[in-house]
Amino acid sequence: MKSIIARIRRSTFIKNVAVLASGTAVGQAIVVLAAPVLSRLYSPTAFGVMSVVLAVSGPIAIMASFKYELAVVLAKDDRDASNLFILAGGLALAVSLATLLAIPFIGDWLAYEMERPTAAPLMLWIPALVFSQGLFNVVLFWANRRQDYVWTSLSAVGRSVGTVAVQVILGLADRGAKGLIVGRVFGLALATVILGVQTLKNDWRLILRSFDFARMRELAREHDHFPKYNAPREGIVAISASVPSFFLALLFSPAAAGLYWFTVRLLEVPTTLIGIAVRRVFFERATRAFQRGERIYPLLVQATAVLSALGIGPVLVIFIAGPGLFDLAFGDEWRGAGVYARWLAIWWFSSFCNVASTALIPVFRLQPLFLAIEIVGLVLRSGAIAVAVFFGDDVLAIALYSIVGFLLNVYRTGYVIRFAKYNQDFVPT
Repeated sequence: MKSIIARIRRSTFIKNVAVLASGTAVGQAIVVLAAPVLSRLYSPTAFGVMSVVLAVSGPIAIMASFKYELAVVLAKDDRDASNLFILAGGLALAVSLATLLAIPFIGDWLAYEMERPTAAPLMLWIPALVFSQGLFNVVLFWANRRQDYVWTSLSAVGRSVGTVAVQVILGLADRGAKGLIVGRVFGLALATVILGVQTLKNDWRLILRSFDFARMRELAREHDHFPKYNAPREGIVAISASVPSFFLALLFSPAAAGLYWFTVRLLEVPTTLIGIAVRRVFFERATRAFQRGERIYPLLVQATAVLSALGIGPVLVIFIAGPGLFDLAFGDEWRGAGVYARWLAIWWFSSFCNVASTALIPVFRLQPLFLAIEIVGLVLRSGAIAVAVFFGDDVLAIALYSIVGFLLNVYRTGYVIRFAKYNQDFVPT
């Protein structure tokens, strides 16, 4: 036992996860503590309108840099990493500007379909969300490459503090959905500034000195599997996650979409707290191990087992007592969110266990297969919700959607673990 404890204390992997998780824990604690306040300052309808705005901006933001930020970590030297960093940042800016030009044409339509004409001006915040999230992803992976986990942790705290502070202030001023959206933009911008200032402070000379347009073009071609496969795959994942917000808001009511978004946001807390920290550190460590020719399978199995053990308890509590807990914590009008939570917890658990496996997709170059899986998943999820719409039952929509997501995640996890065990040696380094 003493030797195990000593090994844990010496483990760089565990120390890095702890640093990330500690900062993220503070940020998520702020979110959880603020939830009962926000649920009383804003109606489910306000959350529903915001969820539609996020449903549009989310997939675009995830694909804004064409996922070249992942290649920043994989680059074999700092010169190539710097050029990839500039490439990813430039693409995020270009996509944000394109969104700014396009959004006026769809904003009015979304507001009309939700029967909320006053929501049309709020759609103009979508480009700001795309730019903030896209640029944040780029600086985040640069910090990941530099193993600058302390500042990454501080940025998570800053994001939560900034978001909640603005949302509470504007909620007290009765700004409705606008307060929720502006808070999200401010929190993302603050987190980006925190990491961006640190990046420029330490590495601006390196980045500028390394800039080489010809080399950037070579690297863009060398890592073209990221825009070809990773960006569409993650975009489809984001669209799949957004499908309920669209269907619920447009075919049931914005309030139903608000209940869904609020529930998912709370379920994401442990994933953000532990899962993302594990994924970032695991991705960096697995990449280095793979480049040295080491076996990844034991580390993958261990990480997946730990995540499964951590997740099973919360799932059982939510499934048994979800509606009562939401009623007690957030007020009677949020009891429906607890009903949604019972089913969404099943999907969440499989996603939480899938964190380490997902991190290995670019390492093993499995992007084409998993892009196909995501396309099939999007079709199945949309079909599941369409069936529920036919019966006019929003709870059935959430249940079918969650069951499909659970089965897909189980398949993904099993496939990657099997691949790591039997096929790692056949992947080109």
